Amino acid sequence: MAKKDKKTGTKNINISKPVATALVILSCIVAVQIATFVLSYLRGTPAAKSVLARTKGNSKADFKVTEYIDFQCPACARGAKTLHEITVKYPTKIYLEMKYFPLDQSHQHAMISALYAECVARQDKFWMFVDLLLEKQNLWAQLTNAEPMFREIAQAIQVDSDKLNSCLMDKGVEETIFKERDFGKALGIKSTPTYFINGKMVVGTKSLQEELDKHFGVSVDVPGGTSH
Repeated sequence: MAKKDKKTGTKNINISKPVATALVILSCIVAVQIATFVLSYLRGTPAAKSVLARTKGNSKADFKVTEYIDFQCPACARGAKTLHEITVKYPTKIYLEMKYFPLDQSHQHAMISALYAECVARQDKFWMFVDLLLEKQNLWAQLTNAEPMFREIAQAIQVDSDKLNSCLMDKGVEETIFKERDFGKALGIKSTPTYFINGKMVVGTKSLQEELDKHFGVSVDVPGGTSH
């Protein structure tokens, strides 16, 4: 029922409690549906699929590692190898996520190698590609043009070449890598490899080894060092 306001002359509409309750419930339902749609859409995007492809291990493990990497960084290759060995030995006790942090100023192939890794991740073959990429790092790091070797590695793991080429031409892929690196910078990252172990920043392979020793009671011989 509407009542006229004596001061303003306008009508105020009184909504009964049942109607008001119904409106609140309806708005909540609409909000949930919108949120569900948005999340469903985001999970279906190539970038979102890539994030999932760049994780491995047990998501419920109490030892969680986020690894920021430059694929041309020698120390990164050593650290990645160590973490690979740990995940093989303790598959249910560790959860690993890899993120991009290319150091363009010191590594000429840092960005292009990250682009290939991201495109391969969108085909769900990220770890196979990265393991071979880092294993052969000393071969391609010195090349003037390393792309032929990146393609050779991709072919070896049977990546769809047409999808790969299309992805490499997509400017949004580069933006994804830049955003990930910018987020890392905002967290205070200045060199690679940098790890976040259960939220704690750990810089360099020597510090990584110390954390692994503490948690797993194993000693992994990993030389120290970082790239800036």
